[in-house]
Amino acid sequence: MRVNVLQQTPDEGPGAIQSWANANRHELYIYHPAEFGQLPTADQTDMLVILGGPMSPN
Repeated sequence: MRVNVLQQTPDEGPGAIQSWANANRHELYIYHPAEFGQLPTADQTDMLVILGGPMSPN
């Protein structure tokens, strides 16, 4: 399974999700949308994980 992770900030990585993916032999790809702007397509994604960050609506 291909697991795509959108990581919003460099200090908040996939942690336990990466451990789970490795233990289950899934392919894990980490994307940094704020830095590169390139995102995976739906055809390239079996599971999508969107990590949070320090953003605030205030």
